[in-house]
Amino acid sequence: MMAVAVRMAIAAAVAVAEEEVKMVGFRRRLVRRIYWKLRAEIRRRSEKRQRFSSRYDPFSYALNFDDGEPYF
Repeated sequence: MMAVAVRMAIAAAVAVAEEEVKMVGFRRRLVRRIYWKLRAEIRRRSEKRQRFSSRYDPFSYALNFDDGEPYF
């Protein structure tokens, strides 16, 4: 009888341990998912800032150095 009670206690402890492992796995996945979502959002926002640029076309850029005299 005592052996059966010990086995049941061990089985219950193993079940609790397995459930804790599942929760740790769940938490780990949750943390990873949150990390990647934050990372993606940060990149998305920083790319928006970098996308805007008012670059000159070559002709407009050359006009900055034009003093009005023709060069031949």
